[in-house]
Amino acid sequence: MEIVTIEAQTFLEMNRALEALAKKVREICGENSRSMDDWIDNQEACMLMGASPGKLLQLRRRRALPYSHIDRKVYYRRQDIIRFMENTIRQVIL
Repeated sequence: MEIVTIEAQTFLEMNRALEALAKKVREICGENSRSMDDWIDNQEACMLMGASPGKLLQLRRRRALPYSHIDRKVYYRRQDIIRFMENTIRQVIL
């Protein structure tokens, strides 16, 4: 094994840079786990909206409701579902 010596100042700078990188990685991982909580599948969307799977299919085809496909499963962002429902209620009231 080879021994490498470095100055204390260089070691401290490298240590700070490594700590900053570790902090950034933790932040990114935390953001991803939170953002995945915002997505719901077709079944959850049906329950949230009180709608049938066929109705959600109609909304997707009319492009009234944003969605994503992963493999053969459909996902919606929870905030998109809520926004759609709020807009629908406003249209009915007005």
